[in-house]
This record gives sequence, C-alpha cells and structure tokens, in this order.
Amino acid sequence: RQLGTSDLKVSVVGLGGNTFGPPRATQEQSTSIIMKAKDLGINLIDTAIGYGEGESERFIGNAIKDDRKHFVIATKFTLRNRKEGESVKDRILSQCDESLQKLQTDYIDLYQLHQPDASISEEELLEPLALLVEQGKVRYIGECNYGAWRHAVTNLTAENNGWPVMVSSQNHYNILHRHVELEVLPYCERFNVGFLPYFPL
Repeated sequence: RQLGTSDLKVSVVGLGGNTFGPPRATQEQSTSIIMKAKDLGINLIDTAIGYGEGESERFIGNAIKDDRKHFVIATKFTLRNRKEGESVKDRILSQCDESLQKLQTDYIDLYQLHQPDASISEEELLEPLALLVEQGKVRYIGECNYGAWRHAVTNLTAENNGWPVMVSSQNHYNILHRHVELEVLPYCERFNVGFLPYFPL
C-alpha cells in the first residue's frame, strides 16, 4: 500500500523492531527474523533509537546492509530527557546521525517523533526535520501517539512555512484498544495520512 501522500510502498504487514536487541533477540535471531519476513513479502521495518537498549537499529543495519533497497525503514527519535542546554534542534539532528550510523544507511525512509511534548512548539519540531529532508537524510516524517488535532495543527504549521508535512500517524490499535476509531482514523482517512498500528495483535 502507498503510505499516505508519500511515494513509499509498504507491505500490509510490517515488522516491529522492538524485539531486536537485549534482552530479547540476539543479532543472529534478529537477522533470521528479518530475512524470513523478507521471504514472506514484508518490506516495512519499524524501530526506534531506544529499542533493544539502543541496539535494535544496529542489529537491523547489520541484517539489511547488503539489501537496503528492498526495505522501507521507519525509525523514531525521542525528545525526552534532553541534556541541560541541549536544544530540540540539536537533539533531533544528533539522533538522526546516530540512527543513520547504526542502520548503516545514508537515508531514513520515515522519521517519526516517538512521543508528543506539549512544551515544544510545532515550529521548533518541524524546522530541524525540514532540514533533514532537505539534506536527504530523511525522506518523509511522521508521528507516534498524536491526537488528530495535534497532527492537524502540525501539518497546518508545516504548510504555512513551506516545510514537509507528517505523512503518517502511528498509534496503539487492536481489537481491544480502539480509541483511535473516534478521531485519529477518520482524520487519517479524510486527509490521506498513513496509519501504522502498533501492538495490533
């Protein structure tokens, strides 16, 4: 399927990267899982800089370095626990470079904010992300755990400043956890925003 307004074509089922790295899957196990997923037609891998005690991205990079173009890599940055004096821009740019190094790639297909932070303005968040897209380090941006209103405000801010919009929303969704059906899913459908459920099973 096409992910929102992007040109990313992703398998209907994606592979979550939160089990790769300590204390769960070893490098050998992670590589085996990723290659089996590829054999089954899965091309989307979703991870985050903090998964697997920081090793998930590295394990994924080791597994796909010789077959990078087959995969659509989605990863996440976090704005939590910033060091004293560390700006939002510095955090985003440094985490992106760290993720690129671990993934052994020169671009991230989908770069997502992991958790919203009400103390950070949309402009403060979007300006460094726009820079990463301009530099070619990131192809598209998205968010996790936003309400529909926050995604709408963020994309309006992006449009008003000539910056890339967030093409995807990732949220908790399964047969028992269905709150996104109230606002998030109707918003995504109306404005062609790709939706990525986590914990679907």
